[in-house]
Amino acid sequence: MGNHLQPYSIFNLSFNGVLQNPKARKWNIYDAAGSVDIADDSIINYSGNRLPFNPKLLFNLSAEFEKDKVSSFIKWKYTGKREGNVANAFQLAAYSIFDAGIGYQINKNLSARVLASNLLNSDGLANFFGANSFGANANGVTQDYINDNPDASFIVVPILPRSTMLTLNYAF
Repeated sequence: MGNHLQPYSIFNLSFNGVLQNPKARKWNIYDAAGSVDIADDSIINYSGNRLPFNPKLLFNLSAEFEKDKVSSFIKWKYTGKREGNVANAFQLAAYSIFDAGIGYQINKNLSARVLASNLLNSDGLANFFGANSFGANANGVTQDYINDNPDASFIVVPILPRSTMLTLNYAF
């Protein structure tokens, strides 16, 4: 879904997003049980589970302003809560990120912009790979495992912290 509203030629408002029900109809995973011996292998049925790392709701909302040589924007990116593995054993929390920027067209060829990402320095996990041990993966982790091992370390991909950047662009 998406929408674009431009009430004035100098102002632009945009929205796009995804509203989904990320469930698997038929989903079987072959489990080698961590060995080369096929006697302990099995097939695990995850049919009906929600797909990991796929939120029901994901959207972007932005406002942009441009007049003469000045431009600016602010953007809100929302990622809803989502399952942390195929077994749906735990969820990764929802998070929001706000970005903003301002630009100036110095002359016909040269422009400058200041960009700020994650203005509020929000926390969140973009992905989860499992326990920090050889051969581990996200599918081996359950909520009980997390609760029973409060000092365990996990391999995760956090969202990036606040950052700012100055860019100079020269067009030939």
